[in-house]
Amino acid sequence: MTFFRTVVSLLRRNVNECTHGAVSNMTTATPNTLTVLETPKPHLQEETPPPAKVIAVQGTCGYNAFRRFLFKAAYPQATRELVDNPRILIERDMNPAGRIYVEADGKETLFETEEGIHIVRVRYVVGIIYNSISGNTDLRWRDNKPRGKVWGHITRRSLGLLLSYNAQVKTTSTSTNS
Repeated sequence: MTFFRTVVSLLRRNVNECTHGAVSNMTTATPNTLTVLETPKPHLQEETPPPAKVIAVQGTCGYNAFRRFLFKAAYPQATRELVDNPRILIERDMNPAGRIYVEADGKETLFETEEGIHIVRVRYVVGIIYNSISGNTDLRWRDNKPRGKVWGHITRRSLGLLLSYNAQVKTTSTSTNS
């Protein structure tokens, strides 16, 4: 019991010595209880992340490779049946950030997901426009036999994803997106 009283008296002395109230933890004590009171911390501003590095790219990429890139980048929860079917693609109606547009001879919307992604059946794809929701990736794909042509601006993460699907691209410049 004497140990407890010693601790309480030390804590009271420390509380009384704090004159400005800038203590993050204040302790009040009575002979039977010891309670820690949290004082509100000043509002911390969220730090904005540094701007993403955007890389200008140009190269070739097959239709199926670009399709798989789209599914992985924009709709990763797609079922394997959708991803494996070469006649199925995704579209998203957002302007301009987040937009995915498929230019095809024949296009039929099968259904729309909760995320606003349209699953479409296509016949002959002429081109695809992909803009990420963040606005950092802006890619175009055009059919060019035997492989398609891809160009635009892309983040490092998306570039790694695109390269994992055997796209052959050259980086032409690096800039900072602001």
